[in-house]
Amino acid sequence: MFRIFGLALLLGVRTAIETTSLMAQSATPICDTPLSANTPCSISLAKGQKSVVVVARVLLPPATTQAPNRILISSDACCVDSTAVTAESGGYFAIRWNSADPPKTPVHINVLALQPTGPVNGSIILTPPSAPETLQLTLSSTSLRRSHIWFRGEYVPASTRIRIVNLRRDSLGRNSPDRDTVVALNRSRCESIGFRFSPRLEGKATPDSGRAVWIGNTNFEGNCYVETRWKLGDAAGQQEMDVVLGGDNGIAARREQLRSYGRQGPRLAAGLGVFRSVVRNQDFLCTARTDHARCNMVEAFPKKVTIPHRDSGTEPFFALEFPLLSYRSGRGWQTQVLRHARLVAGTTFNNPEDNPFIGIAIFPIMRAASEEIPFQLSVGSTVNGHKGVYGGLSLDASGIVSSILKVLGAGV
Repeated sequence: MFRIFGLALLLGVRTAIETTSLMAQSATPICDTPLSANTPCSISLAKGQKSVVVVARVLLPPATTQAPNRILISSDACCVDSTAVTAESGGYFAIRWNSADPPKTPVHINVLALQPTGPVNGSIILTPPSAPETLQLTLSSTSLRRSHIWFRGEYVPASTRIRIVNLRRDSLGRNSPDRDTVVALNRSRCESIGFRFSPRLEGKATPDSGRAVWIGNTNFEGNCYVETRWKLGDAAGQQEMDVVLGGDNGIAARREQLRSYGRQGPRLAAGLGVFRSVVRNQDFLCTARTDHARCNMVEAFPKKVTIPHRDSGTEPFFALEFPLLSYRSGRGWQTQVLRHARLVAGTTFNNPEDNPFIGIAIFPIMRAASEEIPFQLSVGSTVNGHKGVYGGLSLDASGIVSSILKVLGAGV
């Protein structure tokens, strides 16, 4: 088995072929530590540098009397001028490396000197300058999860404020799955970030572009935000707004998407319902005061009176339909309830004081955008002390009411 001796290279670097003697270049060593496969000598390249001449001398152990006059060269990246280099005067070697483009990753040059006692080897690493840090912008997980549930075609009452963070990367360059595990920005980097909001479905953002704002006590302690007012498009259901972040000086462009939900506003409805427990009027013939409590008020007999009684059956009703809203909501089950729930509160035309009820519209539960249609199915319960389920079909009466008001207004 070959014995591997320590190899040391005294290195000097030049970026072009010159007439200066190799001895003069070697007077300023670049690396004076013994080289081996585990302890390579590193040489830093300048920005944009595509070629270099490495001047090296092989230093053998004291027991070796004959210095090598030839070494073998190999590289893992293009290119060395020769795979075998002959020693110059003084035992120095000129190792020339060049490339069509500046390297982006370190270049490894392997050196091997064959000796009677065994091979002597080592390595040189040409290290390009490190690239400036690129900010991988994103939005905090809290900002991405937050959504608005508000009336369609209206401005959300609260501003849409978003925190910008620098996405952390692990040792392999992969984005961290936890968006809140981030690298903090500072004031100068934050204020160089530009933003653009692009709502869909004819929505509007005010302002729709600008620069991020730093909110904090110092230049390094605080948070970076972009902020706008979001006017939802005139449609019920899910709506999106694109957020584009970017900038100069190593800031990578980033596109994210925010979600909100437009809701149909409150409206009056009238319909027909089937009630399990409802108070109705019944005609009763009083022939004497003792026939019924209502007969006590009768002065002359016989006389018909109206007596309320509890029954089940079909009754016309009127109601107010209204959505549940939230201008700052997450993305859990609560949001699912808020974006689909449309409540109904009303009573019957007959005996309205005795038959109040509450319920929920069925169609929006299946599809949120269906709350725009002019008719609804609803189910619920009466709340008059004798609770009983009901089911009803209602029609939007807002137009009818509006027409009546216009007629009345025209007659004033």
